[in-house]
Amino acid sequence: MSTTTGGRSWESRRGALAAVFAVVAAGVAVGFVGVPARAAPNKGSANMLYWPSSPWRTVYGQDLTIEGYVQDQSVSCLGIAHDCDHPAGSVTLYENGRDIPIATATLSPAPGTVEYSNFSMTMRGKQLAPGHYDVGIAYAGDFDPLFWTSTLDVVKNPCTMSVSQSSPSSR
Repeated sequence: MSTTTGGRSWESRRGALAAVFAVVAAGVAVGFVGVPARAAPNKGSANMLYWPSSPWRTVYGQDLTIEGYVQDQSVSCLGIAHDCDHPAGSVTLYENGRDIPIATATLSPAPGTVEYSNFSMTMRGKQLAPGHYDVGIAYAGDFDPLFWTSTLDVVKNPCTMSVSQSSPSSR
């Protein structure tokens, strides 16, 4: 005995439903099996603050230390839930844009915080000859990458001269 609803029998509806289920199941299987795995997405936006502020100036032979932090500014951290993470990764100072790394630091979680990671990197004093350099500072890690450009002036060590007289002058 076949019952009808809206002009179609339950058997024909059940057959059509089984066909739809088979197509959906096959699509799901292909979606999970046939699609290559993608890299895990990053954790979102971050911000970086460093000091001394740029442009930088240093005397040849003296180290230049740049310190700062990277802060989680993802939507989850800024929202009501305040679900923040310590950024991981590194900060690098480059000469000539992004060509030559001249100092780098690994981030470490800032104590007592949930969204800050600190860094401290030092460019050695005799690493660059006196001159004017275009530089970049970049964060790379588990949040969106950050990059800023600036300049660095390495100046010659100023010399001093003193004149003294060992005996009184005769006039």
